[in-house]
Amino acid sequence: MTTSIHDDGAAPRRRRAGTRATALASATTMVVLAGLLLGAPAANAARDTPDDVGGGGVDAPAAELCAPFAGIDAVVATTATSVTLAGPVGDQTSVTYDVGGVVQTTTSGPVTFQVGPGRSFVRATIDSSGGSDAVDFSVYPDGGRISGANRYETSVEVGVDTNYGACADTVFIANGESFPDALSATPLVVSNAFGELLLSQRDSLTQTVQEEIAFSGASNVVLLGGTAALSPALCDQMPEEIVSCTRISGPDRYATSLALAEALFAQQGGTTTQQAFIVSGERFPDAVSVAGLAAFLGIPVVLVPGSAATLPTATAAWLAEHVTDGVTIVGGTASVSAGIEAQLQAQYGADDASRISGANRYETSAALAQASQVFFGGASYALLASGERFPDALTGGVLAGSSGMPLLLTAPTCLPAPIAQRIDDLEPAGVLAIGGTAAVSDAALSQVC
Repeated sequence: MTTSIHDDGAAPRRRRAGTRATALASATTMVVLAGLLLGAPAANAARDTPDDVGGGGVDAPAAELCAPFAGIDAVVATTATSVTLAGPVGDQTSVTYDVGGVVQTTTSGPVTFQVGPGRSFVRATIDSSGGSDAVDFSVYPDGGRISGANRYETSVEVGVDTNYGACADTVFIANGESFPDALSATPLVVSNAFGELLLSQRDSLTQTVQEEIAFSGASNVVLLGGTAALSPALCDQMPEEIVSCTRISGPDRYATSLALAEALFAQQGGTTTQQAFIVSGERFPDAVSVAGLAAFLGIPVVLVPGSAATLPTATAAWLAEHVTDGVTIVGGTASVSAGIEAQLQAQYGADDASRISGANRYETSAALAQASQVFFGGASYALLASGERFPDALTGGVLAGSSGMPLLLTAPTCLPAPIAQRIDDLEPAGVLAIGGTAAVSDAALSQVC
């Protein structure tokens, strides 16, 4: 029951955590997707550095202080004007939520707050027999929207929710005008706990992006792609908090994809993976549809020239060396040819080189959501991004992967019927758009077509 409620007039604010700590461990999840056995390290490993909570002298693990968006599974239900948050579980005795200055304490069931149309900041103080812990995060009403004035500012807004506590060690920068170099980056970004993916023009960072880098808590920046995508001059524009600015790239988008996969392996402490997703590097929709799932599972996304009859020699050799059990092709034969599929089946066997696809980009997105329901069913939010424009879906995939939420593609002015059906099946607490109304209109959140 709710034991107290008051308005103290002071909303909790996003803040930087104290000392950052090295990830201690990763867990392995064994799951079945499209008939393939997938082994993947958890996206966010635990951290244990204590931090002082709100100046009140209460030590809490940085892993909780630095919780990702909705990371404590607090969101139970949403409406267009309210958010319902969970009560205590396990050995917890009470949870006190401060949402925009309105405070409620519950010792049993969930509590409901009235919220505005955008982001609401939350401070949750969790009491148990072992003491008190606190976590800051953010919530949205059903039909809410994460957006900025343009693709660069939207990437910052997504970064706020991905790295709410400003706990990142590394920020990744991708070109906001061209998609290929960043299509494979999402699993690597998510494997770096609280990592943000921000967008930039080739030659200059916007002021908003510079400010977010400074606030992120990071000391490292990684540029994604070659100098044709991101100028070396960007490293000279980094705020003083950044001590390392490096680059991951290859001679083309396909080599860059493999370099990103190897960086993912290094982050995981290995050199191989059981599975990989295979997507076209010539078009973006299938890649952004699977990116969040791949990141959640810790599995690389490998780009191929989908219209070609066969794999590039270097890609085929790389798969043979680094992918041990099988692959899943994402998209129809117009995206990844039947010839490439046959080559992969010859290498791994017909049962271990499968395809998830639909008649178009929206049906493929829906098919992926159906295949991943075991992971994302009942998630806090289903994320919707434009199937016609890549930038918002690119950054939204990081939020999806780090927070365990599905990302689905939608048409600009209405919600495709297959997507609407999958959202109903997933039963999220709410639906959340990524990007402004020019990318995803208000009608696209509910008007089925």
